Amino acid sequence: MKHRSRFDLRRGGRPFANELPSRHLASAPQGHASLFAQALALHQAGRVTEAEPLYRQVLQAEPRHFDSLHLLGVVHYQRGEYREAARRIEAALKINPNNAAAHNNRANALKDLGQPKEALAGYDRAIALKADYAEALYNRGNVLRELARFEDAAASYGRAVAIRPNYPEAFNNRGSALKALERLDAHLG
Repeated sequence: MKHRSRFDLRRGGRPFANELPSRHLASAPQGHASLFAQALALHQAGRVTEAEPLYRQVLQAEPRHFDSLHLLGVVHYQRGEYREAARRIEAALKINPNNAAAHNNRANALKDLGQPKEALAGYDRAIALKADYAEALYNRGNVLRELARFEDAAASYGRAVAIRPNYPEAFNNRGSALKALERLDAHLG
């Protein structure tokens, strides 16, 4: 069974909903900051089609705007345009290579492009940047499970559950990996 990757709209481990990326808003001309804030609000509300042109407007004025590049990549990912998503997010990572969410999201696109080794490297980078990144650990576990590396998958899911005990998808997938290893008793602990 194929499991959907968990993408996120995070920066530095915090959801955008809780904190706008002030680093970019402070340096951008006021009109661009306002456009980005509008795009972000629309994106978070699930109005992706309306957010996309606003991200593009910000990028037209400020081509190296990390958050607009990254989130435009997420828009492409959400539409199933994985190659373009990976390309956009990779461009964003050239501007800010230390953003765990962008590494996770690019890895999701690479996974869906059928590049599991590259996806694993991306998840590993995200986890190296943010050790308590439960979503990246979950996504990593999904790739490992698809590669029939059940022991590693169970460990990755286990780390995700240890970080976020109320993570039913990770808990369930850990059980599936342990079942493949015929170690169901380990799922109880």
